[in-house]
Amino acid sequence: MEVEHSLEDRIRIKAEVANALSDGRPVVALESTIIAHGMPYPENLATAKMLENVVRANGAVPATIAVLGGFLRIGLEEDELELLATEGQNMAKVSRRDLAAVISSGGNGATTVAGTIIACELSGIKVFATGGIGGVHRGAEHSFDESADLVELSRSSVCVVSAGVKSILDIPKTLERLETLGVSVVTLSADEFPAFYMRKSGKKSPRIAESEAEVARILSASRGLSLASGTLVAVPIPEQFEAKAVKLNQAIDRAIDEAEQNGITGAEITPFVLSKVAQYTGGEALATNRRLAENNAAVAARIAAEYCHCGSSSQANQGKLRARDGIVVIGATVLDIYTQPEETQNGMILGTSNPGTVRTSFGGVARNVAAALGWISELPVDLITAVGDDLIGSEAVSSLKHIGLPTGNVIRKPGFRTATYVAVHGQDGDMHVAVVDTSLYDSGPFFSVLRNGSVLRDSRYAIVDANLQVAELKLVAEQCLRYGVELMYEPTSVPKSTRMVRTGCLNAVSWMFPNEAEVVEMATAAAGRRVRSPHEGAEVLLNMGVSRVVITRGSKGADLCRKTEPRYIHFPAVKVERVVNTTGAGDVLAAGVVHAIATGRSDIDAMKFATHAASRSLLSHEAAPKSILSKL
Repeated sequence: MEVEHSLEDRIRIKAEVANALSDGRPVVALESTIIAHGMPYPENLATAKMLENVVRANGAVPATIAVLGGFLRIGLEEDELELLATEGQNMAKVSRRDLAAVISSGGNGATTVAGTIIACELSGIKVFATGGIGGVHRGAEHSFDESADLVELSRSSVCVVSAGVKSILDIPKTLERLETLGVSVVTLSADEFPAFYMRKSGKKSPRIAESEAEVARILSASRGLSLASGTLVAVPIPEQFEAKAVKLNQAIDRAIDEAEQNGITGAEITPFVLSKVAQYTGGEALATNRRLAENNAAVAARIAAEYCHCGSSSQANQGKLRARDGIVVIGATVLDIYTQPEETQNGMILGTSNPGTVRTSFGGVARNVAAALGWISELPVDLITAVGDDLIGSEAVSSLKHIGLPTGNVIRKPGFRTATYVAVHGQDGDMHVAVVDTSLYDSGPFFSVLRNGSVLRDSRYAIVDANLQVAELKLVAEQCLRYGVELMYEPTSVPKSTRMVRTGCLNAVSWMFPNEAEVVEMATAAAGRRVRSPHEGAEVLLNMGVSRVVITRGSKGADLCRKTEPRYIHFPAVKVERVVNTTGAGDVLAAGVVHAIATGRSDIDAMKFATHAASRSLLSHEAAPKSILSKL
C-alpha cells in the first residue's frame, strides 16, 4: 500500500544508537561536513574514526549523521564513513533548506551544524560535538551573510559543543546575534570566549561553567523549564595545540581577500577560506582543527554522560512536579459489558437466552492502561480519549474523575454513541466471543487535541492503542520522533493491529504489545508476504525499526523480543489461585512496562514487574483493579 512519506519516515537510526537512546544512555552526535568538505582524504576518514573512538572512550555512543540514499542516517557504518570520505566532495552540504530536497531526490549529503541539529531534534539526541559553528560573517553589515547554524540553535533544545565560532567570522557580532536569538552561551573553564584555533577572542564569555557536570545541570534546568532553545558550549582548544595568532590572522585576512576577489559567497565561502588558511599555514591549521575536534568530542561525551545521570537523579527527586516526566495515554474509553453463563452440564446453549451473570464497567485499552498506571505509578498520567455526547459518555467522564485521572483531554463528540463492548466469557474466565461498537473512533476525533503537539511535547512516554485512525497514529508517531517521546503501541485487535504499520512510522515505536495473532498479522502487512510464526513476525518488526516486541501468550506468559542479546526471553505466566477475568491482563502488562521503564528499570526487570502486575489483575472482575494494583 502506498503511504505518504514525511521526513520522519526517511530516518534510519543505527541499532547501537537506537538502543542507547531507548535505554537512556549517553549519545553524542557528530556532523559529516567535516568529513566530506572539511579535510582531504585520507585525513578526513582517520578523523571521523578517531572522533567516534574518542566519544566511546569517554562513556558515550557516537552517532555520525549524514543523508545517504535519500535517508537521514543517524549513526553510520564504516563503509558509509568511507563513502563520505572518498566521495564527499561531490555531495551536497545539507542544512535546513536542503534537507527535504536531498531526501526526496534519493540523494547523498553531508550535514552541516544546522542540519545535524535538526537530526538531533528528530531523534532525541541531546548533545552534539563539532569543531566550530557558523556565525555572522565579516562585512555582514553589507552582505547580510549569516550562518543558518545560529537560527537553528535557537529552534532546538540541543547542546552544541564547539571551540566557539570559526575564527574567520565576526565573533562579536555572532555573540550579539546569539543573545538576540535566546541561545544560552557557556564557556567551559574560561572567562573569555574562544576563537576556534585560539583560546581567546578578546570577548568576555556570557557565562562560565567550571565542569561538564555544571553544564549538564544547566541543560537539565533548561529542559525542566521547557525553554526549547539550544545551548552553545564553547571549549577553548588545549593550550599546547593553540595556533600562533599573528600567523593565523594573516592567513585568514589573505584568504578572505581572495574569496572576495573571486566572488565566493554564501555556503561556499567557509570551506574555501578554511582550505586556504590550511594552505597558507603549511597544514598547521588543519592539525589544529583535528585537535580541537578531538577535544570537543571528549567534552561532549562527558557532558552527555553527566546529563543522563543528572536527568535520572532529578527525576527520582521531583516526583510529579515535572510534566515532561509524565505519561500520556491515547485511545479508547469503552463501556464494557461482560456476560458469563452459569455452569451447566450442557454448557452454553446457542439460539436462546442463558442464565448467568452480567457485569458492566468502563474499560477500553487506553482507559485500562491509564487506570492501571494511576494505581501503580507516582508519575503524572494524562488520558486523551473520546466519548459520545450521551448518558454513557457523561458516566464515563465521571468514572475518570472518580479514579483520579484528568479529564481535560476527554473529547465529547455530538451525535455519536460512546463505544460499547459486549463479551461472553466461559467459566474459565477466557473470552469466547465479543461484539464492539467503536464507530465513534472512525470519525477521527483525536485530531483536535493532537494537532498542536503540546500534550506530547510535554510528556516523556506515550502509549497509543489502535482505535486511532491511521492518520491519527501517524501524527502521534511523527510528534514522538520530533519531541523525543518514547512511544508504545497496543495493537488492540487483529483487524486494527496493522494501522501502525500503514503509517510507515514503525521506527517511532519503542515497545509494542501484540498477541500471537496480532504480531503475525502486522508482520505480514509490513513484509508484504505471509509470516508464519510469532517469532518470525517479531523479527520482521524489529528489522522495520521497532525496538522491542512483547508477544503476549495468555496462560503461557509473554516473550520479549528485542535487538540486543539475548534477543528472545520468555517470561512464564505467574500462577494465581483462580482466574476471574483475563480481559485487562494485556493492558495491565503494558502499564507495568511503562511504569518500570519510567522509573529506571531494565527491560528484563520491567517485564518481570509487568508480568506480576498482569497476573494480579486476573483475580478481579475489573480490568485494572485498584484494590490489587495499588499494593504492587
